[in-house]
Amino acid sequence: LACCSWTIMLVTCRFATVVSPPLLAVSFASVLRVHNSGTYMQPTVVQRSQLHFCCLTDSAKQQTRCDDVPKRVESKAVNRAVIGINIDGLRKESQRVLYRAQKKAAKAETRAAACESKQEALLDAENASLEELEALPNCAELRTSAVAEAERLAQLELLVSGLQAEIKVDEASPQLVELMSLAATLGVDDKPPLRPPPKPKRPKGPRASTAPRLPYRVFRSAGGAEIRVGKQAVDNDVLSTDPAHRDSDDWWMHAAGCPGSHVVIRANSIEGGRLPREVELDAAVLAANYSKAILSGNVGINLCRARQVSKPWGAKPGLVQLSGDTKMIYLNWKNEKQRLKRLRGAME
Repeated sequence: LACCSWTIMLVTCRFATVVSPPLLAVSFASVLRVHNSGTYMQPTVVQRSQLHFCCLTDSAKQQTRCDDVPKRVESKAVNRAVIGINIDGLRKESQRVLYRAQKKAAKAETRAAACESKQEALLDAENASLEELEALPNCAELRTSAVAEAERLAQLELLVSGLQAEIKVDEASPQLVELMSLAATLGVDDKPPLRPPPKPKRPKGPRASTAPRLPYRVFRSAGGAEIRVGKQAVDNDVLSTDPAHRDSDDWWMHAAGCPGSHVVIRANSIEGGRLPREVELDAAVLAANYSKAILSGNVGINLCRARQVSKPWGAKPGLVQLSGDTKMIYLNWKNEKQRLKRLRGAME
């Protein structure tokens, strides 16, 4: 009966090269019991590409194993991997990695040498403190890192020098297989790594402020009085007529006979309720500077209270009407350049 079992197994193994794996499993399931061992004889299931011969596994006796990966299949797989490699791309990428490794190795050696030199100097010094020694980095770790970078650099140089020779990829030569294994160990591929997506570009010009926009610039006189100067024609209307930006008791100024910015002197920033002469001249200089007046000789500036300023119906932006008594201030522009320089430095 045992001989019959072996005969059935051999016939089944020969038949396994033709039938599919499911039918092979069904055939093996019908094996008879072997009388002398008292155990079932179970076959080892392998792939068809690896099935050169069939073997049986006896749980009671020493097990016999099939070949894990046949040499012929392994050789074909290596040939396919070698033929698919891009040698030119591998050369270029290895050169790039070598260049980066040279810089990293040089920096690592410099850091390690500097740390060791400083540590040696502190140990030789008689007045060296413990705090100075503790402040040093770990020189042993830096030296270990430098040695590792140097070893990687040596392997990369070996890879680059090997790839410089003429290599044929139509067959797996031992030299090419060794170089591919070294490249895989060093993490070098035949194409560069994917670059991260570019960061969004910052918009040009000054950054947008989160604070609400004011229709005026703020200057401070030598005594601390607040002087507001309109930015544009529309801003002049808001500054001169909107109670949110001026009070009725504030003083108002404008260059006479020409377009220019409206100027408001805040009354609550002046003690005593009277307009000092220095504050008056500071505001007049700003009104003349932010206007189209000819800045030579004497320049006339209108002065009145803010409550005397009104906006005519249908007037264009920046055009206002003055009522009541107004005052005309004349200043010699050539003598006020230092005052203007000081006010520009005091702009908020």
